[in-house]
Amino acid sequence: RDHIEKSALFLSKPFEPEALVATLRKVFPDPYSCS
Repeated sequence: RDHIEKSALFLSKPFEPEALVATLRKVFPDPYSCS
């Protein structure tokens, strides 16, 4: 339940490109950061 509440809070926040990128990099490691 706590996870769902956090997800709802995240989705209710204004669109934040930096936060989105950070989340995507956690799920999909940035291939360019390995160089």
